[in-house]
Amino acid sequence: MYVPTLVGGGAEKVFVLLSKYFLTQGYDVTILCAYGNVYQEIIPSKVKVMRLCKKSPFKNKKLNLLFRLLCMPFLLLKVLVIHKPNFFMATVHEANLLSYFCYKIFGSKKTKLIIRLANIFEPATIGKLSAPLKYVISNSKYLIANSPDTAHSYIQFVGKKIDINIIGNPAYNNSKKEEEVISDNYLIAVGRLEPQKNYILMLEAFHLVIKKYPDLKLFILGTGSLESEIISNIKSLNLVENVELKGFVKNPSFYYKNAKAFILSSDFEGFGNVIIEAMSHGLPVISAKCPGGPNFILNRSEFGELCEVKNPKAMATAILRVLNNPEKYPKEAIIKRAKDFSLEKIGEEYLRVITDS
Repeated sequence: MYVPTLVGGGAEKVFVLLSKYFLTQGYDVTILCAYGNVYQEIIPSKVKVMRLCKKSPFKNKKLNLLFRLLCMPFLLLKVLVIHKPNFFMATVHEANLLSYFCYKIFGSKKTKLIIRLANIFEPATIGKLSAPLKYVISNSKYLIANSPDTAHSYIQFVGKKIDINIIGNPAYNNSKKEEEVISDNYLIAVGRLEPQKNYILMLEAFHLVIKKYPDLKLFILGTGSLESEIISNIKSLNLVENVELKGFVKNPSFYYKNAKAFILSSDFEGFGNVIIEAMSHGLPVISAKCPGGPNFILNRSEFGELCEVKNPKAMATAILRVLNNPEKYPKEAIIKRAKDFSLEKIGEEYLRVITDS
């Protein structure tokens, strides 16, 4: 199982969780990455982790990328030629590209390569890699996407019909640990403070909501490059008393448990693990109807509210609808839907694709 790094990220966590499931099914599992150990404490001791080094060698992101592109093929060569695994899975563009070409050059016929598509295809994030990525997607025999929208975006990208298996992410959290709950009246948002998540829109919507609920708070969990800009917008919208940035929180269950609802304002998503995490606690979800997992997970607003993308008024209306009518979103039904994305159910679907000859 190959991911570029283990320094965090939803796709990386999915592979770590799947490694646990495969282990319980009697498989020997190895995770390959360049560096990182964020998820070390949840990786089973029997899962082997092969890294180039413990930490990123450079502070510069481009230099780290160059390091991975130049050095990871040697590790892939070692695994494909010496170990000859029965199954080789990769996720994220970088790993998918390297895996495919190394597999074609060095791979054994006994090895089955599975390419996992972890996010909506966005041309701006690909650049000069568009042509090789199109070739890889077009010619890979076994493809997995985490939502119908993700699959559709790649079918449009390659311009022809391709077979893609739709399997969601194992994001259901069944932790029963008792914790102190927060007494405040609040909404919660979780995710990186990056342009894709569009927190500025969320703040504009929340600014409209507190006109009716002046004591309502919004807790935002996450870090990222837009933190200063978000803080500036909190001040300009006079939300200092209502909005709190909590930074990176390793276990957000403490904040989920007593929240009124969960909000996602992204312009696009691959899947949206945080939606399932919130629903695991019975929270209704207000989400922009962006490309990706939200529509798939919420089943067209059955377990929350979907609103127009990049429209703060529409999001404010959706938030107010949930706050005004909580009985329309029964906790038990929301949790039941979240269980559709348990590790056991998702792992079983992966094994079906992996072992299907």
